[in-house]
Amino acid sequence: MTISFIITIITFLLLSRGVACQPLRRQAQDDLGLSDGIWTFRGYGYALSVKTGTVTAFEETDISCIANPLLLMAITGVEAKDDVANVTAYRFVPYFVLDRTDSFQAACANGLTPVVSDTDYTRDALVDFDVLDQTFVENFAHFDSRLMDGMSEWVMKTSEVRANLTSNSTDQELVSAFESLLVPLDDYHTWVGNDKGPLVWSHEFLWEFQEEFEKQTAIGDWETYQQDMIITPWRENAAGYMKDGLNIAPSGLAWGRTNESNIGYLFLTTIPSDMFAFAPDFEAALSALDDTDTIVIDIRVNQGGSDETALLITSHFASEPFLAFTKQAVGGDVVEVYVEPSEKVYNGPVIMIISQSSYSAAETLPLAMMQLPQTTLLGRNTGGSYSELPKTLPNGWAFSFFAEVYLSPDGVDYDQVGIPPEISPEAELLPLSERETGVDSWLELALKTAEDSTTSDAAKAHDWSLLCFTSFIYLVV
Repeated sequence: MTISFIITIITFLLLSRGVACQPLRRQAQDDLGLSDGIWTFRGYGYALSVKTGTVTAFEETDISCIANPLLLMAITGVEAKDDVANVTAYRFVPYFVLDRTDSFQAACANGLTPVVSDTDYTRDALVDFDVLDQTFVENFAHFDSRLMDGMSEWVMKTSEVRANLTSNSTDQELVSAFESLLVPLDDYHTWVGNDKGPLVWSHEFLWEFQEEFEKQTAIGDWETYQQDMIITPWRENAAGYMKDGLNIAPSGLAWGRTNESNIGYLFLTTIPSDMFAFAPDFEAALSALDDTDTIVIDIRVNQGGSDETALLITSHFASEPFLAFTKQAVGGDVVEVYVEPSEKVYNGPVIMIISQSSYSAAETLPLAMMQLPQTTLLGRNTGGSYSELPKTLPNGWAFSFFAEVYLSPDGVDYDQVGIPPEISPEAELLPLSERETGVDSWLELALKTAEDSTTSDAAKAHDWSLLCFTSFIYLVV
């Protein structure tokens, strides 16, 4: 189970059960500054009911209305004008657009769907199945790229699978039904889980190491194998290339500088969800590397986290505002996402190491960084999964799916195919032979590329100086 999955599922299940958690801050009955009425999120299947300052949150489809009172705890800011509001929320960028009406537009107009915590709840596997199905039909953004026949294939499959269920089907039978639907989508952000962990996962983190794991017998737990045999050796090997090893901050960010050349190194296995806790660590690391000629940012095994944090990182390399990407939910507006420069900006070249195990916000980061001319991407295509939208089922389970289309400023959709590198190493991602011998050929190539970029910049500066000097002599003569 990955850290990002744990954060998402625990947060959402706590919200659905009415349990407060940090860093979500808002209380359920806070006045958000919205006028009375029903405020519907464009394209996301959420709604807020506001009545005399009391706000209640719902997840809605055409067939279901599930109250999630503390969902509004995720809201961090509201700007409303007349019947339209822009709402900012924890981990999401840049904002949601809400429209005010006098009544609900979907099933919420007919009352709440009973959920497991209600006294009138009766378990019905078909209801749970139908809620997930309808949510995907209304909000899943990538049927055409994920299924050969698009939504029509989904509709046909759901009809077949549902025919084998009854209202009394067991949890395991329901899980099997969801597996039949979700696994073919092959998406990192598509899953079903409960408070004990994932029940169905369409595409697991570090899937390319599964065969290696199954061939060995010393470690029987996949999560332990990921940490002890992949991530830890990778970090330790990288530290061996640094002058004084790696400094590791409380947020998990690690940094150092190379032994022989003046190159900085930033190492991230997540894009931390708490941007405010991460910011001081990142600024301290960047200050420590401020005098380096080039920085290598290593996110080749990174399970993502917060788009907010990804843009924060990017802001420290931007000399002027720029369009990072656009995003659009099904039925929603195209929203432009910009990066504003931070007060402290690193001006040297940046080499970013990516791979098929760079997911989510670890793809938002290179998507934004690749718009900067000083950035070079090295490695393999990223995982191709950006957007995550969590929801709940009447039985208390949580689920998530790919709900937005992310496009580069030039209109390219990297869903499923991933963001491509400019430089591709010969070796595959973190070979076992390298992890066992302390070698990191990808990092070596990145450092060589960094040295070449520094030399190239110096040569350009020399050529410019020579041109200026020659011009001066010409004018004097």
